[in-house]
Amino acid sequence: MRRAMKRAAFALLPAIALLLAGELGARALLFVRHGYDPKWFIAPFGWEGGDRAASEYENIPLYPKGPARWTGNIQFEFKDACEGRILSFRFNRLGYRGEDWRETPPGDAVRVLALGGSSTLGVTNPEDKTWPAILEKDLQGKLGGNRKVEVLNAGRNAEKLDQMITAFRETLYSLDPRLVIYYGGYNEVAVDSALFIDVGEAINHLNKKVFPWFYTTLYSRSMLYTMLLEKYAYWRVSRSSSALVPDVKAYVERVKRLAKAVRRKGKKLLIVIQENRLPRRGELEKLNLKDADAVRQYVSATGNDGLGVLKRIHSRIHHILMEALRRLGPDSLGPDVQIIDPASAFAGQSDRNELFCDPIHLTDKGNLTLARFISGKLSSGFLSE
Repeated sequence: MRRAMKRAAFALLPAIALLLAGELGARALLFVRHGYDPKWFIAPFGWEGGDRAASEYENIPLYPKGPARWTGNIQFEFKDACEGRILSFRFNRLGYRGEDWRETPPGDAVRVLALGGSSTLGVTNPEDKTWPAILEKDLQGKLGGNRKVEVLNAGRNAEKLDQMITAFRETLYSLDPRLVIYYGGYNEVAVDSALFIDVGEAINHLNKKVFPWFYTTLYSRSMLYTMLLEKYAYWRVSRSSSALVPDVKAYVERVKRLAKAVRRKGKKLLIVIQENRLPRRGELEKLNLKDADAVRQYVSATGNDGLGVLKRIHSRIHHILMEALRRLGPDSLGPDVQIIDPASAFAGQSDRNELFCDPIHLTDKGNLTLARFISGKLSSGFLSE
């Protein structure tokens, strides 16, 4: 028996050596690919953050398992993937970023409610550099010391429009905002695309549904396994037989439901077209997303830039949803609803990379650009009504 066990152990040695060599090779490749950052060699030991697929955020409340809802105040820190800063996060008793909010505005204060996903939450920004925080300062400057302005940051990570509508109907309307601002749309793409294009979500599906033991044991710990899984997820997504047809009608209907919910509570709604890093005019503009063969051919031709091209296609679908919002007339959403487009403000910047950390999340400068655009569209007369 012992001899058999020894023979089996010796037989496994080449396989173990091959796996170790593969692991070292994967770490070396990532080390070079990411600007010789040593964290790719030592992960997960001492690894405080990075730009891999969500695994490094597994144990912090910003990316919780299940719905992003909390019943008490939470504070934590983590290293952001944009500028490598240690960011402090605090969430109030309702589960939103910042200090606790009073149930009603103090005195005759003007209260604004900002709805959105992680771009509103400010996952890559300090609390005072999010666009709602900057907007609050700008609006306060318009009113001077006459009246207090509050802009409540009701952004949540990965939040979709249906969830925002539910939160508004159940809780947020009671905070008595004079104006509701909606800045979102990117999170709708994975839902509305016939192709399951979000590789991060595909990876989570493979990890937790198909390979649960490997997920618990190896994902984000073994760079070889993590790389191979991501390559497989990309291959699986890019070989899908489905075309990339965004359900524009379904998205517009959700926007109309938000407008209806806000109007029913006697509030005003401002819809801000969401920008992303991909220019609206470019290589993907002529790609027929309804032609599955054309899409597969385009993706296959990108070689090793699979994840990058999928993100660009994701952004292209997002553009299509935003174009649908631009085409909505003032009568389609009812009174006290306005749509504004910050495209000109973003186009006025020399380098879009200075405005975006990734395809959708804004840098501090990007938030400043967005907030000042919104502030410029809100008259002091409206605020003082």
